[in-house]
Amino acid sequence: GPRPVPAPEPVRPALVTFQSTAVASFLSELETKIGKQPAAVILQKACRAAGQRLYVDGKIGHVTIKAVNRVPEPELMEALRAQAKS
Repeated sequence: GPRPVPAPEPVRPALVTFQSTAVASFLSELETKIGKQPAAVILQKACRAAGQRLYVDGKIGHVTIKAVNRVPEPELMEALRAQAKS
């Protein structure tokens, strides 16, 4: 029969991962353009703009990932785009 297709690599090796693939791919594109830490700062500021309480430290750990996963995808994507522009 057909061979099983290998699962895609996770976006980042973490115990908790982003539930939104749209957010994950936006972040990885941003990381490619401006670097990991500046991209993390934008993500954290977007979470704060969407009402999440977290420190903007430029490091993506489980606290940031949990905050990301609490924000509805359309709302976070909008906040991400706004932060990335500014």
